[in-house]
Order: sequence, then structure tokens, then C-alpha cells
Amino acid sequence: HEPFSDEMILRFAYCSPGTTKFNQKTSWKVMKKFDRKFLGLKASDIEDQLLSKTLFPIPDLKTLEGGYSMFYMRPSRYFPNQTSTTEI
Repeated sequence: HEPFSDEMILRFAYCSPGTTKFNQKTSWKVMKKFDRKFLGLKASDIEDQLLSKTLFPIPDLKTLEGGYSMFYMRPSRYFPNQTSTTEI
């Protein structure tokens, strides 16, 4: 694997699990198990799913750690023959 950039290391450290940010041990545990295919994920990559409201953010629903927005996938709007699950 290619090493993480300094920016990514800082992001992992800031978003480390637990109440203490920049925790080296918890950050490292997440970094070792993290699926790198999600590192470059952008909203523009899932634009079609957002526009069709297959995926949409749930207002005021945030993660416990970090306060990040949560997305929901509406199964009735997902058609596997049109969009692969890897794209979603």
C-alpha cells in the first residue's frame, strides 16, 4: 500500500474514536483497517444517486463521534441493473 499523505494522517488523528482527539493508538487502529477505496469519495461521485434521492442526508441526524451527517439509502429507488452496489 502507498503511505497515507500527511493530510490523511491528520484527518484520521482528528477523527480518532473516543472522547480524546489526536489519540495515536485509536487513530492507528482505524488507519490499519480502513478500506482505502473510500479515501477519495466525493459527493460528485454519487451525484446521480443524490439527484434521484436514492441516497440522501437525514436532517439533524449526526454520528455520535464527530457529528458527521448520516446518509440513508432508499431501497425502492435503487435499481441494481442501472447502478452497481460498488458505485453506491
